[in-house]
Amino acid sequence: MTNLLVCCSQGMSSSALMQKMRNYIEQEGIEATVKVVTTAQIMGRECEFDAVLIGPQIRFEKNKIQNAFPDKVVEMIPMQLYGRLDGEAVVKFALKLLEEKKG
Repeated sequence: MTNLLVCCSQGMSSSALMQKMRNYIEQEGIEATVKVVTTAQIMGRECEFDAVLIGPQIRFEKNKIQNAFPDKVVEMIPMQLYGRLDGEAVVKFALKLLEEKKG
């Protein structure tokens, strides 16, 4: 099971993106979960995850999160995908990052 986190500041648009990601995951039978969290929740070690997908509005947090979790995938969601709330493309983006990390 792959655990994906979408990290944002307040969760409004990220919650809509998360729902679209969940819909795609369910439709395709992908073994993955998606949750929306804040940076504080990640840094507080309240979450188990394989990848953190950071909303463009908090891109400045990327280095802090990556330094805290050097063995995890931490990447900013491309602005175009985030702006379109393209759940399918964001899931594919995350899975590709995880595959590249393995490889």
